[in-house]
Amino acid sequence: MRFGLNTFLYASPFTNESAHLFKKLKNWGFDSVEIPIEDPSHVDPKFLKAAAAKAGIAIGSICAAMGPGRDLRGSAKDQANGRKYIMALIDQAAEMGCPRLIGPLYSVVGLIGAHDDKTKAKHFKLVVKNLKVLGKHAQKKGVELDIEPLNRFETDFLNTCDQGLRLVKAINLPNVKLHLDTFHMNIEEKNQAAAILKAGGFKGPASCYTVQLSSRKQTMAGAKFNAKAKNCTKYAFDGAGLYYSNASKKTWFLLDAASSTGAAQCEALQVLVGVVAWQDLIP
Repeated sequence: MRFGLNTFLYASPFTNESAHLFKKLKNWGFDSVEIPIEDPSHVDPKFLKAAAAKAGIAIGSICAAMGPGRDLRGSAKDQANGRKYIMALIDQAAEMGCPRLIGPLYSVVGLIGAHDDKTKAKHFKLVVKNLKVLGKHAQKKGVELDIEPLNRFETDFLNTCDQGLRLVKAINLPNVKLHLDTFHMNIEEKNQAAAILKAGGFKGPASCYTVQLSSRKQTMAGAKFNAKAKNCTKYAFDGAGLYYSNASKKTWFLLDAASSTGAAQCEALQVLVGVVAWQDLIP
C-alpha cells in the first residue's frame, strides 16, 4: 500500500520545474505521485523519472486532461487530436516507468447534451474503436488505461459503473480497466457498494482496478459505505481487497474533511486497489 498525492493541488500546468515538489511530498511521507500532464510538451519524461528516483518517490500514475479538441467521439479532427495526445501520454508513462494512465479517456470533459439513441450508438462505436487502438499501443508499452466514469454534469457519455463495464467489455483488452470514483458515484449510482461489488466480480478481460473514495462520509442509497464496502474483499480486484485502516476490525478508512484541520486537512482518499492510496491535501 502506498500513499500519494495528485500534483494538480500545487501545479497547473505541471512542467519540469514542478519536479521540485517530489522532494517535498516525499518529506511529507508520501510514497507516490500522480501527475496530470496537460500538454506532453510541458515535460521531459526522462527528467521526471530521474527527479522522482532522486527524491525516492514513485510516479504511480499519469492523469489525462481531456480538454477542448480531444474527443474520441467527436469530429475526425478531434478524434485524431485525442488519439495523438493519449498516445503521447502512454509513451511518456512508459519512459517514466509509470504503470498507468487514468481519467475520462473517452471524451472531452464538459460535453453534455441530449443525444438520440442513434447518436449514442455512434459515439460508443467511435470510442471503442479509438480505445482499442490506444489500448493495444499501451499494452505493447506495458501501460494500463484506467477509464473513469464522470457525473452527468461533466459528461453525458459515461456516468455509471454499468456503463463503464460495458465499455471495458467492448474494448476487450486486459490492460484497459475501470476506475471508479465515489464522488461521481454518489451522484450517479443508486447503491455505490453494489456497484463496486459488481465491478469486483466482473468476469471479463480486465477487472475493476481502481476505486477512489470521496472524503465526505456518504450514505449510499440503500447502504452505508462502511457497512457494505468490506464485502469487496470477497473479490480479487487484481489480487487485493480495498484498503482498510484496522485489519482486525476491518474498519474502512474514509476521510472526513469537515473534521480535519491545519495543513494536513484531507480532501479525499483515493484507493488504487492493492497498489496505492491517494491522499489529496488542501494547500
